[in-house]
Amino acid sequence: MTAGWPVRPLRAIADVSLGRQRSPDRAEGPHMVPYLRAANVKDGFLDLSDVKSMDFDPSEQSIFGLRPGDVLVTEGAGSLAAVGASAVFGGEIEGVVCFQNTLLRLRPRTGTDARYLMWWARHAYGSGLLASIVVSRDVV
Repeated sequence: MTAGWPVRPLRAIADVSLGRQRSPDRAEGPHMVPYLRAANVKDGFLDLSDVKSMDFDPSEQSIFGLRPGDVLVTEGAGSLAAVGASAVFGGEIEGVVCFQNTLLRLRPRTGTDARYLMWWARHAYGSGLLASIVVSRDVV
């Protein structure tokens, strides 16, 4: 299946980060910004009909802020069927937008096309690859 194609770990082509945990003490504050969570990520698109806000101080905004081209992958939110659904953030929301720890952010490294990461993530979701890793590690 990989004849002629190099096999590389995901971290070789993308920075992989987990979002910040939601907490009640962050429901209000001086640095409220919109954030995306698993409910916003569907297979291949973002559902932005219900975007919540949370207090992220400026240093957290630089860590958890999204850029156009970032690929968001769900951790499953308690459902094995939802493990690995993904979508590309394209800057649909103006200003700073952050992400919660129900998502992984794949940020393409130099030389990696965000579209490639998106299609890889969608394949890993659709084929059950990501769900099989979760089951094999008894995470769910």
